[in-house]
Amino acid sequence: HILILEWLPKYQMDYLAKDVAGGVTLGLMCLSQTLAQAAIATTMPISGPYCAFVPPIVYALLGTSRHASVSSGSMGCIIIASVLSQIDPNMSIEARTELATLLAFIAGLFQVLMGLCNLAFAVRFLSQATISGFVSGGAVLIMISQMKSLFGYTTMPPAHGSIQKFVVALQNWRNINVPNFGLCLFMLLVLQLCKRAKAYAKGK
Repeated sequence: HILILEWLPKYQMDYLAKDVAGGVTLGLMCLSQTLAQAAIATTMPISGPYCAFVPPIVYALLGTSRHASVSSGSMGCIIIASVLSQIDPNMSIEARTELATLLAFIAGLFQVLMGLCNLAFAVRFLSQATISGFVSGGAVLIMISQMKSLFGYTTMPPAHGSIQKFVVALQNWRNINVPNFGLCLFMLLVLQLCKRAKAYAKGK
């Protein structure tokens, strides 16, 4: 059944302005975030916003949980990039995008099948330590995958594996784009200041 037909008639118009403001804010944030995730997945940049905007529209019509996050994820992008690099490292970006779309479609079919079989209970067998290790390891892999953009390298020798990518990035330190590197460090500093300002505002 279409769940939007249940809650939409009960929607209070007093919430409309706040919902629109929140939706526009989240949309702009998702736009920049998914463009970066498309770069991590080594696909065309437009595929990122598609993953950010289309699924929430469908989920707004059929979704059952207001707390679910429906969009692309950095870990999924890393897995996609890893699979595509194993097929052909020299593949064109158009071909990579088509294969990534096919991979996402197959993953979606498996998720539908798991939902029909009520396999959500399997999440209970994942311990907190396992989830924490997965998230921390994913953060390290994301940082290593973005070292080329951080240092502003136009080209970087091919490398297989995260450790080799890290070593290759450091070995080419003479080719660092200093303005690009400085801008990245400045933006990281701004993010940290915003985080501290948010914590300070909550304390007040």
